[in-house]
Amino acid sequence: TGIIFEKKGETNAFFISLDNTIKQYRASDLPGFDTGFAITIHKSQGSEFNTVLIVIPSQMSPVVTRQLLYTGVTRAKKRVIIVGNLEIIKAAMKMSVKRNSGITKLLEKEISI
Repeated sequence: TGIIFEKKGETNAFFISLDNTIKQYRASDLPGFDTGFAITIHKSQGSEFNTVLIVIPSQMSPVVTRQLLYTGVTRAKKRVIIVGNLEIIKAAMKMSVKRNSGITKLLEKEISI
């Protein structure tokens, strides 16, 4: 991850390295790159991407479920990268959302079952 901006008339790129130091490069010295965007898994529904990066929260959340992981993984055409704590990923795979739409009761009432 980095940031690119103009400094003294020259476009520069700044990156945080693995040792937490900031590295500066002239943008013209960097290889070609594409701008990256991040969207939520929910927003990605119905879309496909060559590569999908899924970042799992550092703490368990009721939102992180098997269905969410499935949706995220199935957005990828070629490659999926999942980043996060393995125990949280395992817990999410065991957590399932129980849908409670009430449609069964509504239909029973309407057709007198």
